[in-house]
Amino acid sequence: MFIKKAGKEKYELQSEDRQVGTFKIMQVGHGIGKIKQLEVVNGISPGDILRIFELIQTYAQTEKFNELHVESHSSTLDHLLKHQRFQLHDSERRLWIYKVTHR
Repeated sequence: MFIKKAGKEKYELQSEDRQVGTFKIMQVGHGIGKIKQLEVVNGISPGDILRIFELIQTYAQTEKFNELHVESHSSTLDHLLKHQRFQLHDSERRLWIYKVTHR
């Protein structure tokens, strides 16, 4: 699975020869991106969802982001974000932040 840039802020998730999803990373500050409108095709496994977040996190590192922000809309996503080392920043807005590690 890999990420293909499809526009200024739009990205496609590709697996072999087919698109399995799309998402946007909106610039919300210097070095800060907000993941929005993550959509995947039916039949994606929970393991694939974890791999998608790992891909996005690696992409953020490559593109020199310092933080990724996500607003969660479900307890399932909350659990996944916590597993992927996002920290709950604002419980009222359910805003999670991932601090990108640069190596």
